[in-house]
Amino acid sequence: MKAGFIGLGQQGAPMARMIARSGFALSVWDKSPAAVAAFDESGVRLCASAAEVARACEVLGVCVRTDDDLRALLDGDALLKDLGAGSVLLIHSTVMPELCVEIAEQGRALGVQVLDAGVSSSGEGALGGKLAVFVGGEAAALERVRPVLETYGNPIGHLGPVGSGMRAKLVNNLTVIANMGLVAAALDLGETLGLDRTALREVMLGGSATSYALAVAPGILGPGRDFSLVTKDLHHGLAIAPEGHAGREALKQAAETLLAYVNRA
Repeated sequence: MKAGFIGLGQQGAPMARMIARSGFALSVWDKSPAAVAAFDESGVRLCASAAEVARACEVLGVCVRTDDDLRALLDGDALLKDLGAGSVLLIHSTVMPELCVEIAEQGRALGVQVLDAGVSSSGEGALGGKLAVFVGGEAAALERVRPVLETYGNPIGHLGPVGSGMRAKLVNNLTVIANMGLVAAALDLGETLGLDRTALREVMLGGSATSYALAVAPGILGPGRDFSLVTKDLHHGLAIAPEGHAGREALKQAAETLLAYVNRA
């Protein structure tokens, strides 16, 4: 199977590397020439445009930052036309579910199957083959591209029709953001009570309060952190949640605690 990948950032580049290292013919592109030049996996075709990647592959993974980035990349339905009938597009970017449905409808008219396939973990997780993959779309299309997804993903969950994978990814991200908010509040409370923040966290990691959020807290809560994607994911997650739903309100409150802490810091 000929694969392509667009978006060679902190998350996308490790995913693409795993596809290449698993023996698939791979073509890649990124809008940053430096990102393309840095992609040094042997046997990979470094392309000069997104269209060149699309024309060279049967399954195309896309991992760009925002909804607008994805729309610009697709250029209407131009990229889908370059992919051609019989191909599969994997949307790894965290975007609104409605955008995935819109793209899938465009793809259907051109014979291109679209799966929204949000991923969760990190670049290190991808290189370990341990990204969680939330998939929405046709089950048959998922089975066709599963060998590609399995190069970087485990578990791979099929959540339902197109849009379902992205809804699940947004619930996942809301949970992470809310947990980070609770960790920030807890460590702040510890300091207020006269406890050393670092020592408190280290001991908590060995007890019942341990969590992913607590483990990554120094990097997440440290100075200079870019919270633009966190803010975007929070906005998207709250946008799809019904107003007044108890889960929405609880997650919103905890997430806003994180943002308040960051703004204060």
